[in-house]
Formats: sequence, C-alpha cells, structure tokens
Amino acid sequence: LVKEFIAKVPKLEFSLAKVMFLLLVNKQLPYNTITSIDTWVERIKEERKKFTRTNS
Repeated sequence: LVKEFIAKVPKLEFSLAKVMFLLLVNKQLPYNTITSIDTWVERIKEERKKFTRTNS
C-alpha cells in the first residue's frame, strides 16, 4: 500500500500537512486513500490555480 501511495503522490508538490490530513481522513479505510488519490491530487491543483495571481 505504501509503495502505491508514494507512486501516486507527486514528490515535493504537497505539504506534509496536506498529506497527513488525507491520511487521517481515510485512516479507517486505507484502500480508499489509494483509490481516491488521483482525484485528491487534481482537486488540490485546481485549488492552487484559483489562488495563483495572474496579474501583478
């Protein structure tokens, strides 16, 4: 499970707090974490785009 998780989370892209939150939310269903990681990664990237400044 750990190897699958590591393979799906982009290295150095997310804070430890975000990753820990994901793990804590799914601690009772670890396989759910693996199956939903792609959706989580995309959601976080979309959130970042909303807060990125486009004009200085």
